[in-house]
Amino acid sequence: DMNVTLAASDTFYWSRRFLKNPVHWPTEPWIVFCCPPYDVYVRSREKILSLIQTFVDAAPDDSLVVIESDNRFDVSQLPDSAQWTVRQYSPAVISIYKKF
Repeated sequence: DMNVTLAASDTFYWSRRFLKNPVHWPTEPWIVFCCPPYDVYVRSREKILSLIQTFVDAAPDDSLVVIESDNRFDVSQLPDSAQWTVRQYSPAVISIYKKF
């Protein structure tokens, strides 16, 4: 039997609400799918990189962080960039990180 909680929300709004309260964080591995409009990666690069770093730091081991962007976002700026699997599905660029 497996319990799953799905939270569909604006990435920034959800993260502010969820990450504020570590007491309620699940201890099971997370799958975080972050896909704001591609322009966010251009207009708010530092903010989105900080948010991604927060997901990577907060998630328990065996979690996946999946980022959908386009080619305007330099994936080499991702935290631990060498550890991400990057796939191109034009125009989308999918970056996947598994935390160990």
